Amino acid sequence: MVSNTPLDDVEFLASSENRVTVLEALTVEPYTRGELHDLTGVSQPTLGRILEDFEDRRWIKKRERRYHLTRLGSLLADEFGVLLDTVETIQMLAELETILPLDEMDFDVRMFGDARITAPQPPDIFAHARRAETLAMEASHARSLTANFYPDLLPKTRELVIEGGQTQEAIVSAAAFDAIISQPGAAEIARELLESGKMTIYRYDGEVPIGFALFDEIAVIFPYDEQMREYALIETENETIRSWVEAKMDSYQEQATLITPAALPE
Repeated sequence: MVSNTPLDDVEFLASSENRVTVLEALTVEPYTRGELHDLTGVSQPTLGRILEDFEDRRWIKKRERRYHLTRLGSLLADEFGVLLDTVETIQMLAELETILPLDEMDFDVRMFGDARITAPQPPDIFAHARRAETLAMEASHARSLTANFYPDLLPKTRELVIEGGQTQEAIVSAAAFDAIISQPGAAEIARELLESGKMTIYRYDGEVPIGFALFDEIAVIFPYDEQMREYALIETENETIRSWVEAKMDSYQEQATLITPAALPE
């Protein structure tokens, strides 16, 4: 009869990085003890104890000098890997939990497991902004929703659209749009962009509590802090999350006003 509880075995495995390393190594292929030592760097005495403990739990078997995962060991390795991925995702999202609309996300947040988060960290306090610029420059089509005003937004957009051939859709909060278009020369650039047929601009008369963007197949989420500054950049190619971001942007666009060249100030 098994005397250990499930929690005992989870604690046994999780309490030693060496045990996890050896188990993960054996998911690739069977190895001899010497090969495992060379591959993992675990000392021979420690490795011997780990292999003995694994055999006692029926997680591995030794055949012709090589250690093989049993079906039970393979199942454990798969499920433990899933647990680690889930915990990693939780840790990744924990700092953003208070500023992300998690209650509105009608999908399993574990889908963020493959997401990349770029946050401003001293001394690189503009890391997220530079990442956004890189994604924008590499895209053939860009769609965005923002509540913020950027003085150089229109000149950069002109470079991407008029000179680079990119197509764009922008949904901008009323406050941000009015601030942008009031800049010297901004109306002329915006008119050129709209008349090119490659740019569409919408003015949203309401609050935009979080920013979104779609750069080709990449979905981007910009959670804002209390001062409405981008706190980080979350990017993912997960199709479910991308569809959710697209639907959120659709809902804002449906309530926004399409800007025409004639609506721009002279």
